[in-house]
Amino acid sequence: MSKNVLGKGLGALIPEDIEVTSAEIKESMIEIPVNRVDPNPGQPRKEFDENALKELAVSIKQSGLIQPIIVRKKGDRYELIAGERRLKAAGIAGVESVKAILTENLTPSQRMEIALVENLQRADLNPIEAAMGIRELMTKGGFTQEEVSERIGKERSTVTNLLRLLTLPEEIREDIRGGKISAGHGRALAGLDSHETQKEYWRKTVNNGWSVRRLENALQSKPGRKQKERTKNDSSGQYRDLEDRLKSYFGTKVKIIKSGDTGRIEIEFYNDDQLTGILEKIGHDY
Repeated sequence: MSKNVLGKGLGALIPEDIEVTSAEIKESMIEIPVNRVDPNPGQPRKEFDENALKELAVSIKQSGLIQPIIVRKKGDRYELIAGERRLKAAGIAGVESVKAILTENLTPSQRMEIALVENLQRADLNPIEAAMGIRELMTKGGFTQEEVSERIGKERSTVTNLLRLLTLPEEIREDIRGGKISAGHGRALAGLDSHETQKEYWRKTVNNGWSVRRLENALQSKPGRKQKERTKNDSSGQYRDLEDRLKSYFGTKVKIIKSGDTGRIEIEFYNDDQLTGILEKIGHDY
């Protein structure tokens, strides 16, 4: 699968070792009752933005479900492979049936891969859920970090940093999951050599409302860091955190490149539809 998978639609969700032509996709398109679809137990996303779901529900009620969900047959019911956000919104909209693509003969790792990539395409998982999904994909699919980065269209360093968050104590992971602190805070805390020290600086961060940069400054002279000082060319924690937030907002790769007192922001897109979406978010027409 190409590394640039974001925004490429259904074709990017099907693993490359499964040959699916446009004709086959059309033939496998079915209409199924919403109440006969069971959730995917391997679904990486556990939490959904209620307001975003309601907005999508309004769109579905007005225009129908434009992009089908992906399912497989399981007895007299269907198991969802990808599209849980759309399915939930369809339920809110009161829709009785939805379009679906029936895809059989997928292994558990292939179903997990489709679900993870689909979620990262539509609306980024929170960092902890993304990390858990990536770890499960590596475990079940036997992929390396490099292979995972290629499949989900993220840099290898991003995959590595997400996985490092899973080494943090549960309390800290929950605060990242809930948005109380950012993934940037988590990366800084993961550089400490004990859970006790991580919790100490986590509490200081939460109680004092520290930014990522403030936390990193507090850790500069702290002994026991796993990571060496970042090189001069590497982005500071402040910019990495901002990049993460911009990636989440635009749904694609964003780089902040600083040179002296000036710099630039690069936002990647992979087709006209994605470009249109980016321009709409910044208030411009295409």
